[in-house]
Amino acid sequence: MDKQAREEMIREENEAVFTQLIAEIGWVFHHPILREWVKVAPSVNSVDKWISNQFKGYEHKLELVRAMRKAVRAWSMEKDKKNLLETPKNWRLADMFIFQTPSIFPRGAGEKEFLEFASGIKFLPDTEKAISCKDWPMLLKEFGHKWGNGLKTSADCSYGDANRFRRVKKIGEKFWKDGEAEAFVGNSKELTDFGYNLQFETKELDNGDSIAWVDILLKQFGIASQIIQVEPGPGEIYPRFYKTLFFCDRRYGDAINSIKIFWPIDCYQDSQSGRVIFSKSIKICEHVSAILKLEYEFENSFKLIAWPSYVSYDPCSHIKLQISHVEQGLLFQKSRPAPETKKIAEAIGILFEDFIKVWEFSIKQPNILLEAILGEPMMKSFYDNLLQIFTGSKIADDLSCKSKK
Repeated sequence: MDKQAREEMIREENEAVFTQLIAEIGWVFHHPILREWVKVAPSVNSVDKWISNQFKGYEHKLELVRAMRKAVRAWSMEKDKKNLLETPKNWRLADMFIFQTPSIFPRGAGEKEFLEFASGIKFLPDTEKAISCKDWPMLLKEFGHKWGNGLKTSADCSYGDANRFRRVKKIGEKFWKDGEAEAFVGNSKELTDFGYNLQFETKELDNGDSIAWVDILLKQFGIASQIIQVEPGPGEIYPRFYKTLFFCDRRYGDAINSIKIFWPIDCYQDSQSGRVIFSKSIKICEHVSAILKLEYEFENSFKLIAWPSYVSYDPCSHIKLQISHVEQGLLFQKSRPAPETKKIAEAIGILFEDFIKVWEFSIKQPNILLEAILGEPMMKSFYDNLLQIFTGSKIADDLSCKSKK
């Protein structure tokens, strides 16, 4: 925006009265992400800078900047803030998504219910100006299924409910302990090769809010999906919004394989990146486990690369012993004998072999497409072990072909 255009924009803002501003940008206060930014913005220039940075590559960025500046000005004028936050009847958090993707994947044999996946995310009222997510890996998109006259999604407890995104201070280990989808434990005949068991879960919080997520239970493991709001850290102003997915495979006795994924849905820029964390845990005794942990990042190309690329890792940072659920003072007692050295050595030996396999595969095939984890291949041909994705033990040829495209 040149100097003259900016001066004209500021002049219009200064001259506009409250009713005029609301008539123009009242929709901002009904957008689940934008209104959270307006509420905490210290000034119009601050929100201007934030939006300009978050949406660097967005074709309609200037239109969004103007709307957000006016919304912040209107927010500062209104004494009773609740008036601005009154939401329309049947308004839902998921209304920011456009569901135009063809329905696919029936839930099971003979059933006519299908998952539907979002094709765009709206940050302006005009659906033609939505940010496309058609090329995102399938499960990274918001999804839902028919519910009454609309869709039930992982962002809404039910059709007609407008519940807040779950708020967390950070995406730490504690976050992943809630809402984990377990492996399917029913009769496997109840599911077809393309089927799944879909469970929409809700939870009442102490402050009266409700949060929602969805569990997809497959024959071999579960997938939990949720959209969350991460509160700003020290020195930060604006919260961030992420799509999260948790895969958990517990079919191997004391070994648990899991994949944790999060991806920002509140920006449009080349530098936006998501994270993938794979871990394999082997239980040694009641409070001690050996853990292999691998971290990757991905950008708009959705190819996984070691994270962060500029850090030199000590092998011990990948494989370690973890003591949990007990304080040190309670650990060293006769009632809790130390684990056997042999069991520790066996567990670490298994994890080190897995680590070497990942290492060797990464040299041969440095880019693993996220589509292998979150796309149709995962839904159509369930992997026996989530570790196979990172070692290429059964899908190396498939990944190699797709990565060359």
